[in-house]
Amino acid sequence: MLRAIIVDDEELSVKRLKRILSQSGEIEVNDTFLDPTEAYEFGWH
Repeated sequence: MLRAIIVDDEELSVKRLKRILSQSGEIEVNDTFLDPTEAYEFGWH
C-alpha cells in the first residue's frame, strides 16, 4: 500500500482527493495540509 500526504490550499479539494484516494484501497492518506510549510515540516519528522 502506498502512503501519501495531500497539500492544497482549497479545503474542499483536499477532502475530495482524500476520499477518492482512500476509496481506491491502494493508497493510505497519512495527513492533509492547507499550508505547504506545514507539510514540509511534517516531512522532516
